[in-house]
Amino acid sequence: MTIIRCQHSKNYSVINNTILSDVRLSFKAKGVWTYAMSRPDGWTFHISHLATISQDKETAIYSAIKELQDAGYCHKQQIRDEKGKILGFEYVFYETPIVKNSLPQPENPDVGNPDVGNPPLTSTDVNQVRKETVCAVLEEFPPSVQKKNLRGEAFEVKLDDVYRFSIQQNKDWTPQEVKESWKCFLESQEPLNNWFKYFEGIITKTRKTTQKHEQLKESEKKSKKPQHKGIKECPTAPIPPSIDLLKRL
Repeated sequence: MTIIRCQHSKNYSVINNTILSDVRLSFKAKGVWTYAMSRPDGWTFHISHLATISQDKETAIYSAIKELQDAGYCHKQQIRDEKGKILGFEYVFYETPIVKNSLPQPENPDVGNPDVGNPPLTSTDVNQVRKETVCAVLEEFPPSVQKKNLRGEAFEVKLDDVYRFSIQQNKDWTPQEVKESWKCFLESQEPLNNWFKYFEGIITKTRKTTQKHEQLKESEKKSKKPQHKGIKECPTAPIPPSIDLLKRL
């Protein structure tokens, strides 16, 4: 294989070579990581955006990020507001694994490759600075979540499952209703035996609350409407006969 290099005067990135020798990762995962590392520090972008600039769909990108999480190159954390409510999630990428000495040594490493455990900087590391967090991939909702049943056993629920089951059960749920109930589901810590009934209860309750709110608004609107009282007509006074008419008589 022949490698043809160009002059690195502009439009190039300096990255750590550790991940390139990590046999646990697919090239898809390495590609997502490399793109993240090519962005400026603190750069934020959405997974939906990654799907628009590549041939991979969002599910494939989520799969790649999951590989990076398992290998220690990426960490998922919650974004909360001042009241502690979950607003979303972000993935923070690391240039080397956050779990030290967690990478396996390749069986037949290439000559000149750095050690995978705690690699020294190579000649490609021009700035000689080891970056920590480089960027965050924001997602409005995680596609799946781990829950526990009444026996304490863990199980996974996917957002796609909610849509699929709602269609099978002939539910008339809107995408917005599913998203809002999914947010409540993420925050709930209660054990569940039937997660789909949880969504039925949340959406039914939300619809009733919305209906009551609309009825209250309509009632207030009617009560504030000005009442127009009927105007009584004044009795018409008899018109006196004209002088000419009197002369004729």
